[in-house]
Amino acid sequence: MSKPFLVWGLPGSGKTGLIQGLIWYFGEKGQAAGAFKPFDTGGLAKNAAEVEKDGELFCRLMRQEPNENWINPYLAHESYPVEMAFRRDGIRIDWKHLQQSMTLLRQHYQPLFIEMPGGILTPLEEGKSGLDWALELSFPVIYGLHPDQANLAWQLAELKLLKQTGLELHLWMSNLGPSLDGDYLFFLWEQIEALCERQLEGLLPYQLELHPEGLATSIKEHLPGLLKKIEG
Repeated sequence: MSKPFLVWGLPGSGKTGLIQGLIWYFGEKGQAAGAFKPFDTGGLAKNAAEVEKDGELFCRLMRQEPNENWINPYLAHESYPVEMAFRRDGIRIDWKHLQQSMTLLRQHYQPLFIEMPGGILTPLEEGKSGLDWALELSFPVIYGLHPDQANLAWQLAELKLLKQTGLELHLWMSNLGPSLDGDYLFFLWEQIEALCERQLEGLLPYQLELHPEGLATSIKEHLPGLLKKIEG
């Protein structure tokens, strides 16, 4: 089996949208791509707003319509950091069960994209962060950035940590707003590539409505290098 990809970035960096587009893209090529979102929070807020949870979004796109509990086994009610939200709900992570679910998904879906909680140091349980788990898995990372000046230092700090781990790292950027400061974008791009000593795969332009088919088209046009690396 080929290695899955960890799709990572700060909260709101476009991880879910990228995965939806990738599933659609590979589906059009006749491949059964899949997603796995082991940890999620904010279930009550999403139910109140009558919006689909990410697990539901992924299941709808995946072949054979897998059960949502398989794709998103741990979902907390409140919108807190994972460890805190799980503690308040009395959720305990069964790491052996998680590994078994992931192995089964890999047998049915390739490529498989694992959406990680926003922020690489987000605590998952006492003494274990998302980064700790990623190091155990040793899967390639697709890290999403966005040109938000308020998050410049945070994003650079995360990238510095990821570079130090030696994990295979692929970088892309998503423009999540209708306007873009070209001067700042150039500065950010320069800073990222200098820090990581690698090129960004590209920038996904802003889309008013995020439909999987449109996302797939945008990925094909603006991130062709990333697609080639995923395809091996």
